[in-house]
Amino acid sequence: MGSVLHIPVAGRKINKTDYHAEHLLDLDAADIEEALGYVPADAADIPPPVDLGPYATDAELAAGLATKSDTSHTHDYASTLLVPAVVAGTSYTILPADQYAAKALTNAALVTITVPDDPAIAVGSRCRFCVEGAGGAVVAEAVGETIINRGDKRSAAQGSIFELHKRASATWWLLGDVQ
Repeated sequence: MGSVLHIPVAGRKINKTDYHAEHLLDLDAADIEEALGYVPADAADIPPPVDLGPYATDAELAAGLATKSDTSHTHDYASTLLVPAVVAGTSYTILPADQYAAKALTNAALVTITVPDDPAIAVGSRCRFCVEGAGGAVVAEAVGETIINRGDKRSAAQGSIFELHKRASATWWLLGDVQ
């Protein structure tokens, strides 16, 4: 390795010329590489990439997703599978537990779905409905709630699928097969 001059002693005044003369290094590229611990490798010396192991299968990913919890919400990811729960009556009011739910409306008469004024239902919650009964469904809002859609908030026919999505504290979107 070439010679290296040391930094001037503290308190000694030096001018630009002195500084330049004291800090000249007569190192070549090999000396710098050695000092830094770098040794150029030939193509044959390049190490193989790190073995990341086998890829996860779809089944392994689904199993991991089903057991993962999201602590920022009151649900786990397995509940987002939207397994329908049957609503057999002629009325249903959305609950905080319906945050990511699916409901099968099976009554042969008209079913009324009520959107409540309930701050416990988080913004971003959504509930999906499928009209399996012949009577259809209509959506009604509680006092102070607003449902945004372009129609009269009634399912189009038997087999209609629609969703209510809480957009803000008192505002819901009605999406899907409604008139």
